[in-house]
Amino acid sequence: MAVFFFGHKLVHNATECIMFCINTPGCKSVDYGSQDTCLINFVNRRDRPLTIGCDDKNEEKFDYYELVCDSECPNEKPLPPLAEDICANDPTICKHGGVCETVPLPEPQQSFTYKCNCPCNYCGKHCEKLNMKTFRNACMKYAILAWSIGQSSKDCISICQQNIYCSSVSYSFSSGTCVLHWTTSDLEKLTPSPKCPQYQKNLMNIEWTYFELVCDVHSCTDKIKVIEANLDQGCSSSPCLNNGECANVYNNGKISGYYCSCPCGFCGTNCEQINYDLTRNACIWGNHVSNLPDEYFRPFVTLKQCLTFCAKNHPICKGVDYSEKGSCYLNRKSSKEVRVSPRCNRYLRQTWNLYELNCNCQNEPVIYSQKETM
Repeated sequence: MAVFFFGHKLVHNATECIMFCINTPGCKSVDYGSQDTCLINFVNRRDRPLTIGCDDKNEEKFDYYELVCDSECPNEKPLPPLAEDICANDPTICKHGGVCETVPLPEPQQSFTYKCNCPCNYCGKHCEKLNMKTFRNACMKYAILAWSIGQSSKDCISICQQNIYCSSVSYSFSSGTCVLHWTTSDLEKLTPSPKCPQYQKNLMNIEWTYFELVCDVHSCTDKIKVIEANLDQGCSSSPCLNNGECANVYNNGKISGYYCSCPCGFCGTNCEQINYDLTRNACIWGNHVSNLPDEYFRPFVTLKQCLTFCAKNHPICKGVDYSEKGSCYLNRKSSKEVRVSPRCNRYLRQTWNLYELNCNCQNEPVIYSQKETM
């Protein structure tokens, strides 16, 4: 192990050298020389590669011995020659913190293979796959550890993996809301997306997906399940999003469906879509509300976040100037009130487009099938 020894002494044989290591806290291996020199190391070949050519050190020939912390007798688990030891020669073969283990092949073969012992939430031959169940159109309402805004789904899952108490997450693709949970779907019921809670007033939390980390080393799953909302309750299930007004549809005195009347800037069966008109390479310059508090300017946001914030503040906001670099300016006037400028692209050397809220939404009522109303 060359420079990794932290103690040495003269001994009478290799066994005495090994016992010296066993009785020394922190010792993992020894180099035993032909002149009875014993060097004890604080690393083994799982931590650092072996150094070839130690025989010239002090004009001695050295052999390497490694302590095995295993209940099985080490003589029953032979180690391969260095040239055949895949784990020693390729220490990064197991991904995501997996531990490589050398495995002897069954006799009479005199060769070795390897296996990766994967950490929780990873699986595959090299721990390259995320072991996780996915439930689309669903969230978990309760068992909340923490939540935040503006995360990607990948970052949200990564935050959960780093928290020893986190078992699953609920994530909204529309707002970037990330909710960490301390339990799983086996113990806590999942909720369809239309009934998931609103975590921040000015953000539209729809398009929920629930991700559950799997720690079973014997399974490797990419299971995806779709949870559909129970729609046969009409307006009592609160199907209309973004402050849409709901009205029940009746047939023979029974609820047969519902209808959502959407506020300006929203449309869709449940008012889940942003309704806007687009004018490319244009803006309404000089009519921004950016001279008011900073909440009327949003740097580095997605188009959906920009338009959602505008629609939530209608009629103060009637549209937005949005650049390809994520700059969002809210407009107090529309193109029907002021002239549209084609020269916006000179400003900040960005390409700008004009998005204006459309208040005309013609929704069709949701009518349940006969099976759903029974």
